[in-house]
Amino acid sequence: MPAPRAPITPILGAIAGVGIAYVDTRPTWDDAGVTAGAVFLVALILGAARPRTFWITGLAVGIPVWAMNAVLFSHYGAVLAVLVSLVGAGSGAVLGRMIQVGAADEEGGRGHP
Repeated sequence: MPAPRAPITPILGAIAGVGIAYVDTRPTWDDAGVTAGAVFLVALILGAARPRTFWITGLAVGIPVWAMNAVLFSHYGAVLAVLVSLVGAGSGAVLGRMIQVGAADEEGGRGHP
């Protein structure tokens, strides 16, 4: 029986999500586009790294942003960060699987000459 794998991508996603949420909740920060872009990019990269758990990673990135905004400012519209992170992680999962399939084709000799 293979040893269970550590959930490294959700852990990294949660750490990044808390960092993004911290910056997003600062009084001088007023740029939702940059926040959304950071959430999307982090989720995309982590989703590509481990496509099988993309949805957990997406939630781990987006929920801290929503939770901190909801708790500190009663700003529940930040739930969109969860949607953005899930879209990013899903896109990353598709990209990651394409890369895995391409690498398998190369190893099997079915790739480009």
